[in-house]
Amino acid sequence: MKKPKKHVNAFILLAMVLLSPLLLLAAVFFLPYALVQNYKEKQKYLASPYFHKFGLRFHSRLLQQAAYRFYNDAVDAGYDPLLVRQAANGVEYLLLENVAYVFELCIEDFQAIYYSDEHGEWRVLADGDCGPLTEAWEKSVERIEPELSGKIPRLLLERWMIWPRDSGDSGYVETEAREGDLALELLPPFVKVVEKYLDILGGTK
Repeated sequence: MKKPKKHVNAFILLAMVLLSPLLLLAAVFFLPYALVQNYKEKQKYLASPYFHKFGLRFHSRLLQQAAYRFYNDAVDAGYDPLLVRQAANGVEYLLLENVAYVFELCIEDFQAIYYSDEHGEWRVLADGDCGPLTEAWEKSVERIEPELSGKIPRLLLERWMIWPRDSGDSGYVETEAREGDLALELLPPFVKVVEKYLDILGGTK
């Protein structure tokens, strides 16, 4: 194995010395901003209907979760939705008549679903990885409590979560490019698509 050349090590050391004041300065400005933003987000969360219902400890990612956004919007619109959160695994779903609407496949870093002509199936994109939608859905249903045996599970997605066919094979699609053939006529029967989650309850009153 070749040893690193001395002049390369010297260059790296010099770069660290020169950049360290800039990094320190950036940290001095960024840290107070981050603390203020975290405080504002926490206060917003503590005042939310979702917090008053479930009382979960605050963490920043919670504000991006589908069930959190849906429940707050629904209460603000005058609805009283039956949102269930399983204590054992954190799975959340909306009970509406005889249907259990599951949010975003119960998986972290969910991005979208799309139809792949190459695979001849619907695929799910999560954290840059692709996989069969049916397989991901079956795993999600397994995580729902047994007493829901009398309910029909459905995957609830907003319209923007459906990407054009074959687009997810590249791993990312710019927002302005997410138009075109969505292959909605090929959606499996367990998928329910709405423009906004609140539409499942009838929209804004």
